[in-house]
Amino acid sequence: MKTGPRCTWPSAGLSFSWRWGGSAAIIERNSFQQRSLPIQLGAFSVSLAVKDIKASVAFYEKLGFTPHVGDLSQNWQVMKNGDAVIGLFQGMFEKNSLTFNPGWNQDAQAVAPFTDVREIQQQLKETGVEFLAEADLDTTGAASFVVVDPDGNPVIVDQHVQGASPRAITDNHPPKERYETFVNAIREPRRRIAGPGFAG
Repeated sequence: MKTGPRCTWPSAGLSFSWRWGGSAAIIERNSFQQRSLPIQLGAFSVSLAVKDIKASVAFYEKLGFTPHVGDLSQNWQVMKNGDAVIGLFQGMFEKNSLTFNPGWNQDAQAVAPFTDVREIQQQLKETGVEFLAEADLDTTGAASFVVVDPDGNPVIVDQHVQGASPRAITDNHPPKERYETFVNAIREPRRRIAGPGFAG
């Protein structure tokens, strides 16, 4: 009986070995292995802690960014250059951070399907990532968590849509309202990043 090498089918998570018995190939063992799929974090933006919101807006306009949504009276402005998105926030937090929004595309439009923020949190926990702030696993819909990279940079994963099904994430609100929801939602995790001196 001749034994063949182990064969794998990564796209299906399948591995098996075989052996020849006469004129037929006999499957000796097969098993499904858990696939490690890439984590989908959603829309990406860089959130910048700025000292003078008007001066910062003027600077990034020179780089080709244009105001997308914002409220300068509340000291925040989201700007875009193509698919690149930056958020300028005065007095809300002390450190620049990377921000991801599960369930959003780069225009703050709801998408489906997507990976819920709580599922992302669980996947990261399984890899040993430590959290500065965590999403409540007993909730649904909007939630956020904060992790810090090895160099001290905060990474905020902040979900605003209600669920991963197309019906659950239907969102007819204009972009300004969606971003206002985002600005209100980021205050608590940013308070934890900034500490007692948080001014938001």
